[in-house]
Amino acid sequence: MHEQSDSKAYVKIHPRYIVTYQKHEGKTEGEKALRDMIQSNTETVLESYKTNFSDNRSFGIISDNARKRMKNGVNYMLYVTRRKQKKSRYTKTQNSEYKITFATLTLPAKQNHTDNEIKKHCLNHLFTLLRQKYHIQSYIWKAEAQENKNIHFHIVMDRYIPYLRLREMWNEILNKGKVKGIAEPFDYVDRYQNSQKEFFKDGFKIRSEMLFRYNKKTQKKEAHWTAYKQQKAYNEQMILPEEKRWTNPNSTDIHALKKIRSINAYLSQYMAKNEDELFLAQVEEMRIRLRAITARKKELAHEIESCSTFGMESTVFDSEMDGLQREEQEIEARLSEFRFIEGKIWYLSQELSALIKGAKSEMSYAMINEMPRLFEYLYEKGLKENREMFKESDFFTILFIDPKELEQLQALHLLNLFSSHVDRIIETKIDC
Repeated sequence: MHEQSDSKAYVKIHPRYIVTYQKHEGKTEGEKALRDMIQSNTETVLESYKTNFSDNRSFGIISDNARKRMKNGVNYMLYVTRRKQKKSRYTKTQNSEYKITFATLTLPAKQNHTDNEIKKHCLNHLFTLLRQKYHIQSYIWKAEAQENKNIHFHIVMDRYIPYLRLREMWNEILNKGKVKGIAEPFDYVDRYQNSQKEFFKDGFKIRSEMLFRYNKKTQKKEAHWTAYKQQKAYNEQMILPEEKRWTNPNSTDIHALKKIRSINAYLSQYMAKNEDELFLAQVEEMRIRLRAITARKKELAHEIESCSTFGMESTVFDSEMDGLQREEQEIEARLSEFRFIEGKIWYLSQELSALIKGAKSEMSYAMINEMPRLFEYLYEKGLKENREMFKESDFFTILFIDPKELEQLQALHLLNLFSSHVDRIIETKIDC
């Protein structure tokens, strides 16, 4: 006798889209069979899992799932920030101005700490100060390696941060000195100052390597820091007292967003991007081969052990094992030539991590009755703009629609579900 499984309609709402899907209640016969199979083969399943995921290094690559989470994080940040802007329209102080800040943080001197030490003692320190002084709540950061091998960070925050103050704070942190448990002091500004003094000890000189930079998009060289700009920067330092010269390096960069047509698309693409496809393909090929080698080495180790037990020759297996070990060492040597970020390469604040789970609920009759209006609206919009506004499959349907459009269409039950989800998490507090 087959056990019946009831199907119910569910909805999940995000700032840029809605997902509807069916969820089965109870256990179907197929689900029971799968559960029994897993229970009866627990050791096999666990061994396969360990083999496939024994090498879980990220190699600086953002997975598809992580990219999706980051894009959703950006969308939620923009939505929540705009919502807070409306509620804080009477606030006049810059400290409480809700406005997206997109910045890049760099090291002004050669990196002499691990990536994790920089993240723990510098980046975390900065966000602690920003929460205290500018009350940021939502933020995202992503770590990358520069061409000079130094780590640098792209950060998006929900508050206005004056660019000069951000630079001062970051430089102060980078020059904090000795930290307990860390061998090298944090003296990046001091080392930058010393290098500048040494370079200009005989007067002004042009840094030829700074005149141009390579644009990956256009694949062309373009003007970067011209001789005129270099001379001007040098003159500005020369009017300062000697001990004050080169003590506030340009280690931060604020990216202008005013002229960007779609901030959502721009930030999502920028924050969730990976390295070029050829690089990714090479790394992925090496990762797959390493996993295959690991699995085969375990099989060979078992064969060699069996030969030893029964007093048999294992020359063939030994020879293959030696070859695999040499290949493994060669691949590891090739991977070591690349500069990968150590540890975590991106992060969402707690508020965003909770928000991106979405507003989820079983669909009420009122919600179901609102859906035809959404489909009709999106069908007409898709024809007008010549783009796909919803996707359907046997398991789910995605509708590309935002809360503002839900309000326009009077889909108030769906809108209230989303608004309640956001309100419950952010508990909006407007600083006056």
